[in-house]
Amino acid sequence: MLANIVISYACTVTEKSGEYICPPAAVEPGSDLAQDEQLAESMMKLTRDIITEKTKSDSVDKGCPMKDY
Repeated sequence: MLANIVISYACTVTEKSGEYICPPAAVEPGSDLAQDEQLAESMMKLTRDIITEKTKSDSVDKGCPMKDY
């Protein structure tokens, strides 16, 4: 039950991408890499490409668009 409370708090307290919650529940900006939008986009593309490659017959071939919304 405690984990649900922690996750709910984390989902609502941060306002920007790349922020971290560190004990005792203080929001911190994260590293320069965590703030890098281009790196984030590259990682999302890599993730999408790997997932598509590994699960194509169970996802893309069945209509999953595998795109960002």
